[in-house]
Amino acid sequence: MTLVRLSGERAWIEAVTADFLDACAAIPARRPLEAALSGGSTPEPVYRALAALPVRRPVRLRPGDERLVAPDSPDRNGAMIARAFADAAWNPAPEFRPWPEGFDGAAVAAAFAATLEAELPRDAAGLPRFDLCWLGMGPDGHVAGLFPGDAGLSVADRSACPATAPAEPRWRVTLSLPAILASERIRLLVRGADKLALLKRVASGDGAAGALPAARVLASPRAVAFWCP
Repeated sequence: MTLVRLSGERAWIEAVTADFLDACAAIPARRPLEAALSGGSTPEPVYRALAALPVRRPVRLRPGDERLVAPDSPDRNGAMIARAFADAAWNPAPEFRPWPEGFDGAAVAAAFAATLEAELPRDAAGLPRFDLCWLGMGPDGHVAGLFPGDAGLSVADRSACPATAPAEPRWRVTLSLPAILASERIRLLVRGADKLALLKRVASGDGAAGALPAARVLASPRAVAFWCP
């Protein structure tokens, strides 16, 4: 794991946006940058800062996980992401690819996976490969919709799957762990002293922390955690 510790929000935002621009420069301009985005309140300031940049290339944005709630529910990750990029100063405007609506997790995940397989490049194992995957990290070590002990962590042959959270809204869908690990760049956007302590536990190889979803992601050589207070 590479841990980048920033002194405050401004430096944190600048570091993450610079990494995004570097990802843009690393792929051919003729195809869209494929990005999976984290939900929650932590990354929203980053998204708003990105939306104000003069990005001049095609970009596709997808939530990395979603809650199975009503389409107009504020609990949907896609609602926050769409709002943050609604007035993006990009040319062309970013293409937003939300998860399908519905309450059947298996059907929603299968439909989302089908679009990934149709639109994304593939890695050596044939999995759809995001150019950039942004993740948050919960205090329990969950990432995307992958919570400790959830059956979704054992999925090996699908790029998206249903998931169950320990708190409401419980029913969710998420990128699978193999799909996250197939991403060219994996970035955790993390804030707060408690999260830094958890990152250090993961990095130390602590037995309990080593089994957490976050630890399995951060074991990738392509994973970087950006942290600020």
